[in-house]
Amino acid sequence: MVKLIVALKHICFSEQFKVTYKKGSLISMTRAITNTEGIAEFNIPASLNRPNGLSAMVRVRNEELMLKESIESIQGYYDEIVICIQPSDDNTLYEAQQLSLRFDNVVYFEYPFLSLPNGSGYRYQDDNSVFSRTYFYNWCLSKCKYQTVTKWDADMIALPSYARLIEMLRNGAQFIIEYGIDLAFDGQYMTQKKYTGSEIRHFNALKSTFINGDMCEVLGVDSPIGSIFGKILRKQQTRFLNEPTYLHFKWCKPLYLSTQAWPKDWKDNEHFQHLVKRTNNLIERTARFDSDIENTISQICQRMAR
Repeated sequence: MVKLIVALKHICFSEQFKVTYKKGSLISMTRAITNTEGIAEFNIPASLNRPNGLSAMVRVRNEELMLKESIESIQGYYDEIVICIQPSDDNTLYEAQQLSLRFDNVVYFEYPFLSLPNGSGYRYQDDNSVFSRTYFYNWCLSKCKYQTVTKWDADMIALPSYARLIEMLRNGAQFIIEYGIDLAFDGQYMTQKKYTGSEIRHFNALKSTFINGDMCEVLGVDSPIGSIFGKILRKQQTRFLNEPTYLHFKWCKPLYLSTQAWPKDWKDNEHFQHLVKRTNNLIERTARFDSDIENTISQICQRMAR
């Protein structure tokens, strides 16, 4: 036990995990990240003194088809919505600019680098490179100023049940796992799985960082007590919402947009083939929503079919 305490003390006060305390509480990791390319403008600064509040972090590329509706569906829930834009071939930037003009809590930032694709070998990518998706996600996270952050996607629409999730966050929930309804084709169908995978989309930014996973970026633990103990603590602090909170339109998009983060040879990769097979045998959507949501589904899917 004594050795364990000494080891933890060494981790907590090492230069690698330098922390600032106030009245015995962890305030912030003071670690900054310098990118491999040496482009100072896009280094990631230390996230100091995050106030209480909610930020939505939205990473976008070629998302003009429904960015407006996606942001509108969550705009009233967050203290800020941060849209981070990678180079796009459509009007994504214009749509983000218009949203920032309409809503005081919407801001956008341009990130001029495309990310290397997801897929096999992702774990071995340089996660400090500006071309790393992991680095991009951490850069986006640094643009969010509040302590609690939601990883929101621009192909999602919040359902009324999302209000319950926000209430949990406002009441101090540290981490929340949720899932959504996986729409396909014209929005009147769902994929074979019916629902998206469950993941932590809502997290305490002072305790989290994105790291390389096997196939893509994953939410890691940024903890002064080390990743193993941090993961144990995070598991204890994680809550699960047992109802769908959003509609997911990934498989309503044209296939070239649904797969834009994948490698060019994804058709030869078993992992990505498995994902696409979700759309082979569609299930008719039986859940029905109020007229506003149904109209939104219809309008988005008609736009995507053009």
